[in-house]
Amino acid sequence: MSKLIAFHLPQFHVVEENDRWWGKGFTEWSHLDKWTPVFEGHQVRRPHADIGRYDLLETAARAKQAELAKRYGVYGFCYYHYWFGGKQLLEKPLDRMLLDGQPDLPFCFSWANEPWTRRWDGHEREVLMAQTYGGVEEWDAHLDYLLPFFRHPNYIRVDGKPMFLVYRLGQVTQWRERFERWRERLAKEGIPGLHLVMMLGNFSDNITPIAEADAVVEFVPNYLASANFAQRFFAKPVLENLANAAYQATGATTFVDSRKAFKQLVSLPTVHPTQYRGMFSGWDNSPRVGKRATIYRGWTPELFAEHLRIQKQRGGEFVFVNAWNEWGEGAVLEPDDHLGYAALEAIAKST
Repeated sequence: MSKLIAFHLPQFHVVEENDRWWGKGFTEWSHLDKWTPVFEGHQVRRPHADIGRYDLLETAARAKQAELAKRYGVYGFCYYHYWFGGKQLLEKPLDRMLLDGQPDLPFCFSWANEPWTRRWDGHEREVLMAQTYGGVEEWDAHLDYLLPFFRHPNYIRVDGKPMFLVYRLGQVTQWRERFERWRERLAKEGIPGLHLVMMLGNFSDNITPIAEADAVVEFVPNYLASANFAQRFFAKPVLENLANAAYQATGATTFVDSRKAFKQLVSLPTVHPTQYRGMFSGWDNSPRVGKRATIYRGWTPELFAEHLRIQKQRGGEFVFVNAWNEWGEGAVLEPDDHLGYAALEAIAKST
């Protein structure tokens, strides 16, 4: 049966860039601090007292995540990796893992190769950190950074090859040449190549699979929201139970029926010879974007377990879940103050 890998966000520690862009002390927890309901009776998930508002620079916090994952059947984490032509962001928790061994859990990387903008406060066109792609020197520098992780005994490999996901593979200029050079260099390092995985999402450049990728993964609910599938289950934006007239005038919240979405999810066609199925652990991104949110209503641990079981049975070595700790998007496997450990317990029920 397929192994479960959860996407993992490392933005739970203070970095100088976020201090400058968003205010001193900003972390992912800051989204929950500023959150306000977008309709009457609206609630979001917050961390359970057992985990609290952790700092991923602390060894104990990362060790706790590994302990929870192992206990409930999460095979590994896929960490978002931020590389901008040589400049990095949010790399410290993973760099510390190389030193202290925590979390002691299988892992891989997903290169989140988008520019950083002011999307969270509604100014998407204001670029904070541009995404650039250099030539051979930059390609080599990128691999030089990744090599200690690829060599780590916990790094996830397929046929001996490190698994490396790219969010928007089609955006990487000269990607074929870049990754072919990586494969050649890895061979010289005694590593038999690279398992390159394209993430299928909701952009024009990552909806259609690239045949030369070694595999694809359904990154959901983004992939479900793509032009290929939106017509089938998305209702028009529903402005119901409005908190006030101002919201009605300016609101653009979209509500999606989770049961219909899961039904669509387990029916997604196979579009690549090696296709890793996707799941999502809830979705309400109002802490990040306010009234522009998309909210999947009716998501329950029972619904999640039922459809995770189906995804595991559909084949493929891995199923990827979005996400372990996306608290700003309501996509969470970690214990929360509303569901407790139910999301994690659902994983055990899916076996």
